[in-house]
Amino acid sequence: MAAVWELDLPQNEKLVALCFADFADDAGLCFPSIDRIAWKTGYSRRQVQAIVQSLRGGGILVPVGDVAGGRGRPTMHRVCPEKGAKIAPFSGRGAPRERVQRSAQRVRPAARKGAVATAPEPSLATIEPPGNHQHTLGRTAPVAVSDPEGFAEFWRVYPRREARWRAVRAFRRIPHSELPKILAAVERWRRSDQWLREGGRYVPHAATFLGGRRWEDEIPAPASGANGGASRVYDRSRRNLQAAGFLP
Repeated sequence: MAAVWELDLPQNEKLVALCFADFADDAGLCFPSIDRIAWKTGYSRRQVQAIVQSLRGGGILVPVGDVAGGRGRPTMHRVCPEKGAKIAPFSGRGAPRERVQRSAQRVRPAARKGAVATAPEPSLATIEPPGNHQHTLGRTAPVAVSDPEGFAEFWRVYPRREARWRAVRAFRRIPHSELPKILAAVERWRRSDQWLREGGRYVPHAATFLGGRRWEDEIPAPASGANGGASRVYDRSRRNLQAAGFLP
């Protein structure tokens, strides 16, 4: 039914014909209701009915079976695009542009007797050098922002120093009065078995620690074992963290 695109029809008739073609099968048969066509095209029922009558008169829509139709009983139509006139083949070029008249043919206002010719006034638009602009494509130049108060102290003691800008953003949302609690909790977490396990693998990012208010969590006690096993694990994990640069 792609041949409907090539029909030389008014805009409203082509749109309705395309809707019928959209519902048609390989044989061109379809039975969409008037309400369905009106919903797809945005036209009223009366407009669709008048357009369908016009398409029937041109032979593009041929009713099959009961022509009366009605609500709940849509009429079956056969779409016959070969019955309509075709538009000119597309040449791949747009509409031809009008040629600009030569200077001798341009219409100029008649000069009055005794008038003095004057040069055209210069444009008032000025071009500024690109280096003077502070905005580029709607974006402002980056401005250096200092760290919030107390963040440097927190960042110095926290064992996992990754994604610093995320940590700064999370730190700004926390009241400064919470800083002593955060530092004390970090010191206790650094000695916990969870953070010392596997060379600090389970230490969360600083932004996660701050955003989740992890300093308020209950810190698990170090795992105990026979013959001082927990102490040896702690010492070995601490040496690993120091070698990796997470601990001083």
